[in-house]
Amino acid sequence: MFRAVIPRLREIYANQLSADYLINEFVAAGEGEILRYLAGPPVSSDDMATLVDFKITRAAFKQNPAIVGVINGIISGLLDQRRFPWIGEKREPTGDEIERAVHSSSTLLASQRVQTDRRGRAKQEQETLVKMAFLELGYKQAKAKPIRLITDAPDPLHFCGSTPLGGKQGDVYVRLPDMRLLAIECKVSNSEVNSFKRVMNDSLSKAHEWRRTLGEAQVIPALVLRGVFKAENLLTAQRDMFLIWDHRISDLSDFAKEVGS
Repeated sequence: MFRAVIPRLREIYANQLSADYLINEFVAAGEGEILRYLAGPPVSSDDMATLVDFKITRAAFKQNPAIVGVINGIISGLLDQRRFPWIGEKREPTGDEIERAVHSSSTLLASQRVQTDRRGRAKQEQETLVKMAFLELGYKQAKAKPIRLITDAPDPLHFCGSTPLGGKQGDVYVRLPDMRLLAIECKVSNSEVNSFKRVMNDSLSKAHEWRRTLGEAQVIPALVLRGVFKAENLLTAQRDMFLIWDHRISDLSDFAKEVGS
């Protein structure tokens, strides 16, 4: 994709590309993902939508062809001049320059895709581990729906997947035999720095919201962990949440068995 686009950067810079070309070469390949990775540093999809004031889709281009100029202007202003030096110098690129730009751009995009995939896949694996643990205990899965009152939660010995509890979204909710709701958040972190956001800013705020919504007697916040976390953050979170490492998911099963005994 980059090999098709990069040789035509001078046309982008001069606002000479048609709406059809942008749709076929840019939008079709991941709703503007290629566009965003021409910038230095790359621009997130949310930031790009903010800059252009609309979502980059085929329909948007067809409804308003004038936005081609908007897109070209933004990309021209954000273009990575070190990766594409011939643009600022107003000359044709050499073959080596194009090859280097193609490889470096592809590496940037591939790296981001791998990181995103790793985070998403690890979280899905965690949620599956939790659900399988309760299925093995004889629990049944129920349809998820927003939980505002304890009566909105699954029936005892049932669980459901991701849904809002009060104003915060959790990953798995399990109704224990004693009628309490076990509200579980799954978190993956690859560094101590990331763990502050994952635990303190995200999970802990959810625990407080869940208890505010249902009351301390009716909800048990829990946090299933994988990866690297700062011990200090976990000690703080442990005051308000039960912590379970996903390689020891049997600890969660043992807790559920004790409640049901």
